[in-house]
Amino acid sequence: MRPEDKIREEIEKLKKDDRIQGSPANVFSNAPLALIQMGIKGQIDGLQTALRIIEESVDLSEYTLNNTEI
Repeated sequence: MRPEDKIREEIEKLKKDDRIQGSPANVFSNAPLALIQMGIKGQIDGLQTALRIIEESVDLSEYTLNNTEI
């Protein structure tokens, strides 16, 4: 599996987390959940940035599939 695919898989896993499905938690009424939501969203943002950088910098001709250039 290519690194990009692993990153996409992790992004989808994080997006499906029940803790970020509803409306954002209020730090005054549920600080722990608000911090968790911020952390998950930060991970998603970081992974999306990494994915964008990889996709912009990688030449797909470097990859081969069964010794056949893609």
